[in-house]
Amino acid sequence: MAKLDPPEGGTFLDGLEVRVAFGTVWKQSLSELSGGQRSLLALSLILALLFFKPAPLYILDEVSLNIIYYSNSLPLPFSLFI
Repeated sequence: MAKLDPPEGGTFLDGLEVRVAFGTVWKQSLSELSGGQRSLLALSLILALLFFKPAPLYILDEVSLNIIYYSNSLPLPFSLFI
């Protein structure tokens, strides 16, 4: 389960915070989630956007940021990204 809440003492104009629950425990921060749980959350957000307002094109910025960081830390004889 996931929900979007305004920050404490603020309104939705100040931004939204993502709260996630896997099972019955609500997570206080997205950093508490495993990589698989984060991927599942990202996919569910994309599917929710598609369901709410279908569009022919979506632009997602910095999707590969974690992939680039991880691949640059590996001792590979070649680069995955140029």
